[in-house]
Amino acid sequence: MHLVARELRSQLTGEDAVDRARLNLRTKGRDDFFSRERLASALRHAGHIEEAVAEYAWCAGQAVEAKTLAAKSRRSKLFAAITDFARENPAADNLLNGILDDAETSLLKEKDDPLLARDLTQIYQKSKKARAKTFFNQLDKESRARHGLLDLLFDDLVAEGRYQEVLKLIDPLEAFKGEVKRYQRNRILRPALAEHGKGRGTRSFVIQRSLALTQALAETGETAKASTLMKNLLEFDNRETTQQALRESLGKAGRLDLIQE
Repeated sequence: MHLVARELRSQLTGEDAVDRARLNLRTKGRDDFFSRERLASALRHAGHIEEAVAEYAWCAGQAVEAKTLAAKSRRSKLFAAITDFARENPAADNLLNGILDDAETSLLKEKDDPLLARDLTQIYQKSKKARAKTFFNQLDKESRARHGLLDLLFDDLVAEGRYQEVLKLIDPLEAFKGEVKRYQRNRILRPALAEHGKGRGTRSFVIQRSLALTQALAETGETAKASTLMKNLLEFDNRETTQQALRESLGKAGRLDLIQE
């Protein structure tokens, strides 16, 4: 079994994998995105760092500019792979900074693309969150690209009391419905995670996101919406811990009166 595993690993990550990727690229042509991405990965895992960086750089340029449907569809996974690569090698980290430079310049000056901004969070969230905040602040408040960064920065923005900016980017009542639907789907597919895990698609995420949005609405005088969201939240989860957390959120907003309404 160990011999089989070693042989399989060699075929997937060694020189054989590089040779097959080069052959595939010759067959498909130098402009085939999937083939270049495959070669970049094979070179990385075989230890050919400089060549891997060069191939990833080509792929990243295609992805940022969305030159092809393939480049656009693979963009999020590509950025995640390069981010992982950068943990191992400084040259790849330089590439990450170059990707962010190009993408941020494009979003600020050329195209207001929330999907590109969303895909950049694969880089920001793992090593460069402070840069994401700086970039968010540079974007115009009407920028659609801000939507792509909202999930990454949501908790920070709420903690800083930037409620109006948050509410400009998200409809709290629609957001609640969407998060409950994700949780319900996850409850069928992955019930343990849905009930006890963290992150989108879990009970805890629905509660925490709703508490923050209720606080934001209460702070900004959106009393009717705050009351509706509070009612929806307690229908979703009426445990004492949730009720207490809601009291704390409304207390921060100075609106405990909403509990009596």
